[in-house]
Amino acid sequence: MRLLKRSTRPRPRVSLILLDWGVRESFHLLHYLQNQSVSREDFEVILIEYYDRVSPAAEAFEPQIDTWILLQMLADCYYHKHVMYNAGIVFSKGGVLMFGDSDAMARPTFVETILQAFERDPLIVYHLDEFRSARRDFYLFNYPSFEDVLGDGCINNIGGKTKGVLDEIDPIHTRNYGACMCARREDIIAIGGADEDLTYLGHICGPYDMTFRLMNSGRRVVWETEEYLYHTWHPGSDGVDNYLGPHDGRNMSTTALQALCSGRIPPLVENAAIRSLRTGLPTGEVGAPLLERLIDPRYIASFSRTTLGRADRQPAAHYGSRAPLFASYGGFDVYRLDQWFYAVPAQMGAIDWQSTEWREDQRVIQSRSFTEIREALDACEARFLETVGLCNICAVGKRFAVVPQGLGTVDFRIRSQREDPGILWTESLIEARRKAQECTAVAPHRERPLAGTAAPASRRELFGAAHWKEELANLERRTASLEAAVAGIYDSRTWRTLVRAGGLLQKAARLVRPPRKNQSE
Repeated sequence: MRLLKRSTRPRPRVSLILLDWGVRESFHLLHYLQNQSVSREDFEVILIEYYDRVSPAAEAFEPQIDTWILLQMLADCYYHKHVMYNAGIVFSKGGVLMFGDSDAMARPTFVETILQAFERDPLIVYHLDEFRSARRDFYLFNYPSFEDVLGDGCINNIGGKTKGVLDEIDPIHTRNYGACMCARREDIIAIGGADEDLTYLGHICGPYDMTFRLMNSGRRVVWETEEYLYHTWHPGSDGVDNYLGPHDGRNMSTTALQALCSGRIPPLVENAAIRSLRTGLPTGEVGAPLLERLIDPRYIASFSRTTLGRADRQPAAHYGSRAPLFASYGGFDVYRLDQWFYAVPAQMGAIDWQSTEWREDQRVIQSRSFTEIREALDACEARFLETVGLCNICAVGKRFAVVPQGLGTVDFRIRSQREDPGILWTESLIEARRKAQECTAVAPHRERPLAGTAAPASRRELFGAAHWKEELANLERRTASLEAAVAGIYDSRTWRTLVRAGGLLQKAARLVRPPRKNQSE
């Protein structure tokens, strides 16, 4: 680790934590921070560089940077934003921490708006959304006006508010959780800081990991509806060097969603320095013992491109013991071999890449493009809906499957199981319910058992003679039902009602908000 600058500001109210991993062409947020409506002593700027690179773009704004750290990770290591977040947390002095875009535009009231939000209610997680312009003529960044960014080419401006802020159906995917996330420093330390689990490596990560766990700890999420950041197009806007951890197909980490749905508060992998702060070290002390715990030396091997695989950095047709990992999607690892893409489920275990037998496994999906792999996985993604009689009904892609319980567990991603003649397919849920009722009504009178089953003498024998097998099957169905309920939370009327109620409460809160001082921009 190399410390270029250390903040001398004694009591900043907010710490702005900005990241780079050798990719930023511009740090123009620092330009806009020179003209804020609050005193410069009220906030500090912390810049964390993942590698050992002193950015010329950052040097242009060096006077605006209070703490500047190079983590000096090896060039062979993929970037892990959560490791950088934790470094910023350790070095911060502010009572409120902000994690956000360093190449965004901000109005003069940006910092003031954050501080006012925590003055009104300190027990919150606070987010600002971001207007995004797709216009190429703003690149290289040439300081357009805010009105220009909001004009023709803005992809999410609806009447002066972002599409995400107005979304009451699926806000979790339309709001930019990484644009600006704020919370109290002591709250972030109390939940164990940012999760350094390997699934957050690379592009699929963000401060929403902390947002969701702070929600589980009792903090209320507030989305600002009057103040925004502004982002202009640049190459790599959607990520650079895209190693992808597991996500839901729309770039929301499934590890973070699991934390939200399960109520989990602690991280899966807690940073040792954060743990020291959480368990007793004074939160303002950053000495040698704490810094020695900040970066786990095992990460050098764990984050290595050689270990994880990288198609464009390895000779074609020479894979050794590992194949080049291209992406992760829907619980599958996707590899690229000889111009073909292969989606391999993690449960397959170790694979002999020199052999070709694994390619014939029915669990492996292959195609000429990653897009086709994604479409194939989406088409056979199953979600349990309900039980009707002796049948389970599942949504699979755009169709509905009526599965007699006698078939046991069905993995729809495996062709032979998906094509079992005992499964009935329909185009609507109503039709699926009707077929399930018909199947249940005639089941006791069948001369031939359903495909894949023995003729049962009792309901218990559908799952085997032993009582523990029946109990296990019941538990599996209950678990599947619970998972389906969690997965479908955003489609429920209750969720939509809560979202609308939350919106009304926020509108009411804005009506009683004290008037903002007039500030020239």
